[in-house]
Amino acid sequence: PMLSNYNSGKKDFDATLLHEILNNAAKRKSFIAQLADSLHHYQLNGVNIDFEELKEKNKEPLNIFQKELYETLHAKGLTVTTDVAVDNDDYDFKSLSESNDYIILMAYDQYNDASNPGPVSAQKWIEQKVDEAAKKIDPKKIILGIAGYGYKWTKDDEGKTTVASITYDEAINLAKIKKAPIDFDNDTYNLHFSYTDQEPTDDSTFETLHHQV
Repeated sequence: PMLSNYNSGKKDFDATLLHEILNNAAKRKSFIAQLADSLHHYQLNGVNIDFEELKEKNKEPLNIFQKELYETLHAKGLTVTTDVAVDNDDYDFKSLSESNDYIILMAYDQYNDASNPGPVSAQKWIEQKVDEAAKKIDPKKIILGIAGYGYKWTKDDEGKTTVASITYDEAINLAKIKKAPIDFDNDTYNLHFSYTDQEPTDDSTFETLHHQV
């Protein structure tokens, strides 16, 4: 199972869900004990930690939580893994590798909802990020996370761009509906397609929208 600070109400990762647990020793101890009991009750083999978009001032609170979690679960013969984003200062690769059986390397979002259009995870970029991680942690502990999703960048007549995440199935179905040929880029090893359509505006006219997926 995955333990995450994803807030379904906000539809995003929420740092406030973790802040008290990471910084309060008593709450941290209680939380880890409850987690261990739940894993035992449901006869699970361990847990995957997916904490993202943290607001801590430094890496120490997460390092301490992970160390205490690892020691507690390992004593019970359970496996512990953590998802770690590349190019992100929230994570101390060396410390986390010592408190996990495996590190799930989130080598994706090279281009994302805060960037211009581009591959989510180009092959050469992935290789570079794996090499960088392998210099900090034991390569035998690295599991490569694969991006099974994409983004749709939409530019209007005024040049304003909006971005939305899109699942793999949604992307494939959208390409079929819009009759947009899907290009497999031999350089990035990522899929891409584009199309243009028109949508009605409030003043009963139409605006042209250019999409890249």
